[in-house]
Amino acid sequence: MAHNWTITVFWSVPLPAVLPADAGWVHTVGELHSTIVWILLGLVGLHIAAALGHHFILGDNVLRRMLPARTNDRR
Repeated sequence: MAHNWTITVFWSVPLPAVLPADAGWVHTVGELHSTIVWILLGLVGLHIAAALGHHFILGDNVLRRMLPARTNDRR
């Protein structure tokens, strides 16, 4: 909405603007949002790396235990 775009729900109901498009702090909030996105992506990457490290390096059954119960029988 800060870019003066129209946001619609289910392609039919437009949402009202909650911020004026020319607010001075919109750029700051956008930068904060971008930083938080990169931090979250980094944490997801670390989580994936840790899971793969447990599986391939430590050799424990962490990934196998995450599978549904019917596939845990294969060891």
